[in-house]
Amino acid sequence: MSFLNDNFAYIPLFLSTVIILVVFLLSIVAKKNNTKIVNISFVLALLIALIGTVYTLLNPSISIIAFTLLCENILFIPVLITLIKNAQNDEIIEPLVEENNENEERIIANEIEEKIKKKDTFYEKCFSFINKATSDYSEENGFEKLLDRVNESLRTETNADGCAILALDDFEDLLHVKSFVGDFPPPYKIPDNIPHKKNRVEMNFKYAEFPIKDNIFADIITKGEPELIVDSANDNRIYKNEPEEFLKTGSYLFIPMKSSDTVIGIVCLARKFDTEAFTQEDLDKAIILTNFASISVKTYYVFSEYIEHRELTKETEIAYKLQKSLAPKKLPVLPSLSLGTFFKAVDGVCGDYYDVIPSRKTRISFILTDVAGKGMNSLIIMVMLRAILRLIVNTQESAGTILSWANHGIVGEKDIDHFASLALINYNSITKEAEFATAGSTPIIHYAADDKICRNISTTSEPLGVAKSTVYKDSKLQLYKDDILVMFTDGITEAIDKEGNQYSNERLCDIITKSASLSGKKISAAIKSDLDKFCGNTHQHDDQTVLVIKIQ
Repeated sequence: MSFLNDNFAYIPLFLSTVIILVVFLLSIVAKKNNTKIVNISFVLALLIALIGTVYTLLNPSISIIAFTLLCENILFIPVLITLIKNAQNDEIIEPLVEENNENEERIIANEIEEKIKKKDTFYEKCFSFINKATSDYSEENGFEKLLDRVNESLRTETNADGCAILALDDFEDLLHVKSFVGDFPPPYKIPDNIPHKKNRVEMNFKYAEFPIKDNIFADIITKGEPELIVDSANDNRIYKNEPEEFLKTGSYLFIPMKSSDTVIGIVCLARKFDTEAFTQEDLDKAIILTNFASISVKTYYVFSEYIEHRELTKETEIAYKLQKSLAPKKLPVLPSLSLGTFFKAVDGVCGDYYDVIPSRKTRISFILTDVAGKGMNSLIIMVMLRAILRLIVNTQESAGTILSWANHGIVGEKDIDHFASLALINYNSITKEAEFATAGSTPIIHYAADDKICRNISTTSEPLGVAKSTVYKDSKLQLYKDDILVMFTDGITEAIDKEGNQYSNERLCDIITKSASLSGKKISAAIKSDLDKFCGNTHQHDDQTVLVIKIQ
């Protein structure tokens, strides 16, 4: 059967034409996208195949279709050669790409590892500030060593030419230079009397003090925020002390040191004018270091306070034991007298001291002292007074003269600025007469049994230890059976309740009157009980001592 009469052949020929047309159009799009396998030979082969099939459909001829297939196959040979070359190149290139990728990944990993190591080293240095803060306390000049270590770390980590740390003195409102290393062009006006020589300027800065006003340090302290100054030449807060090279200012970092949001000092870093300026990264790093340094300084302060408190506690314990040894172990039993006492220390060492000295039949001396302050200094005054009084009450001198002599004994001690209020009663058990004198504000109350009147009989005068010229007057009082003398410190009458009301002289006299029929010991117990009831749990601010003398 001839090709022309084979109608069935038109169907696959028509479908081939459609398929070749679609492939041709796709190859044109692929060629525009620079696809490697779509070269000019591939496009021409498809174009010839398309023309041949279309022509055969319109003009049936086996020679045309045969010629079309021959041309198409010839043009596909370069396409196949290109595909083979591309495949070989891919075999060579892919390992190289993979190797390059592996190298790049290795380099990136090494860079990350190096950054992590640097970061770890950086934070190890930060934590070392805190770890060494407590050990520095036990060393001589430990605080200065701590700041110098912080200073050097800050300078190294930020590549600064110089670094200074200034501490704030809250009492004087001054900034003091505590540590200084490297070359630090002063950002403040150098005093006129300082020559512009490097060693003189540095020495002046090391011991400088700055008020909290009119200087760059004060400005940073007041704002409480870190600051980067890149171009100090255009910052009017930075004073220009030129023309000397070492005085020319460059860039600065200023970071406040804080403790619980309170500024305690300032870190200052400098780079010279001919050095690359600080960056924000330098500031960020300096802020982190400064924050850790602030914690270490606070740790040092806390540890110092703890040690000081521990030493003071030891001192207080020693002083307390000494004080207990000064007070009479128990009140002496004296004919015709009934005695009672109590004392209560508010905190640690009691500033009050009492003594009963029966020197002879005609003189029994009663002493009550209230020394200003607490601790070892007040104890020294107490010991001195006890020693002096125990010596001179045995003389024939009057109470006023004895106080004057005691005053001379302590007022000359220039290293001791503590004073003492003191009441002295010399009682003659034969005549029942009391001779007394007071220094300061230690009161004496007299309760007269006959008329049941209670009154203060002491007078106020200069305390012991104020001036050598002070003269203390004598007073005398005739006593009778059941009369009562009460010596007490102002911690009794100035004791307060929860509403701030004072115990008062009147209430003390009232409890003395109510308990007048009791023994001296029970009267003192009644006063203590009433005082405790009045005060409740309210914290008191002064020691409390009472000495009761009842005539029998």
